[in-house]
Amino acid sequence: MPGYCRVLFGLCEHVARALFPTTTRYSIRTAMAAALLSAGAFGVAPARAGSAGWSVVTSANAGTGTNELNDVAVISASDAWAVGAYEVTPNGFQRTLAEHWNGIAWSVVPSQSPSTSDNSLHAVAAVSASDVWAVGDFDDPATAQYQALIEHWNGTVWAVVPGPHFPHGSGLFGVSAVTNDDIWAVGYFLTSPFGTQPLVEHWNGITWTVVPSPTSMRGSNALVKVTAISGHDAWAVGYDVNAEGIYQTLIEHWNGSTWTVVHSPHFGPGGNYLSGVTYVSARNVWAVGYYNPTAMSITVQTLIEHWNGRSWSIVTNPKVGAGNSAFTGVAAVSARSAWVVGITFASGPGGVAKPLIEHWNGRNWSVKSSPGIGRGGHYLDGVADGRGTSDIWTVGAAYPSGTSAERSGQTLIEHCC
Repeated sequence: MPGYCRVLFGLCEHVARALFPTTTRYSIRTAMAAALLSAGAFGVAPARAGSAGWSVVTSANAGTGTNELNDVAVISASDAWAVGAYEVTPNGFQRTLAEHWNGIAWSVVPSQSPSTSDNSLHAVAAVSASDVWAVGDFDDPATAQYQALIEHWNGTVWAVVPGPHFPHGSGLFGVSAVTNDDIWAVGYFLTSPFGTQPLVEHWNGITWTVVPSPTSMRGSNALVKVTAISGHDAWAVGYDVNAEGIYQTLIEHWNGSTWTVVHSPHFGPGGNYLSGVTYVSARNVWAVGYYNPTAMSITVQTLIEHWNGRSWSIVTNPKVGAGNSAFTGVAAVSARSAWVVGITFASGPGGVAKPLIEHWNGRNWSVKSSPGIGRGGHYLDGVADGRGTSDIWTVGAAYPSGTSAERSGQTLIEHCC
């Protein structure tokens, strides 16, 4: 499911698969894209003009089908990775996509796709130039279930690293590294064909193992992103279902020995979802996502929450028009500089999907212009800073033709400052 479908409907791919277990990822994606198109979410409108700060950097694409990037990790000014998936035509199955920045250009680097049907990488984290991890999921032909996918770059090749197996299926959406033997990955596992619970896995330098995390057992719950500050301080965010059946923010904390749920605010009566987390320090952590203004609405608006060392609170940010807007990623450079990215739709018929970028200057959040490609829809799904520098990358996808052809998508990479 492309990011613009995922954030607008407030659903992750695994939820759709749980509800429709016999439906392929491509058919789910096509159906939801068609629903967006019929509702006017993709129209023909000029892309947002670029600013002096942000610019599109030419990126690579694999094959002739849709290419999408989900996350990015920066090692240095001449070393960065972006991961996602691309479609194999004409059947529409996905293969993993990994791209590398060498300081001059982005290029596709071969990565592993264990399944003959669907494979995707959702997140990437780097320890060093020769120690990079990417996580996602693949359609396991042996069990006919989606299973978590873990891959490692050793400086020469990407290789699949075995991880825990779940009989009903699993997937990983976030990864974060402290050291080469202290790495966290989060996602979900299915407790039955129709119920999901948060999944936390840890790499100790030798093996990946499941680390117990709190569960509600009330329905579809997941952890979507993780940020590790130290060996005794990490945060994971996602969504949970409350007693009334409404999705709410889920934030968990690692104190060096256990994961516990930390109370987080819930905005309004509708669903709340967190899709990104980053830290400045142990007392300065940001989480972002989106919420439904009413209990029955599929409309979404941006959501930002902040940890000050004692509690989480909602931080006001600019609302972009009357259409749908959602944040999908966040990166903090310092206490006075943080970035969030996502997607916004112009309201009314023909409203086009545009990249959404906001910046924190230490006092407030403000909207920043971002460029696009062509006249069609765009979205951003991941952002990373250059390890405390002002070198910022964000990735996603662009549909530059502005037509209803879903396979017209290509990778989108932007750079700032």
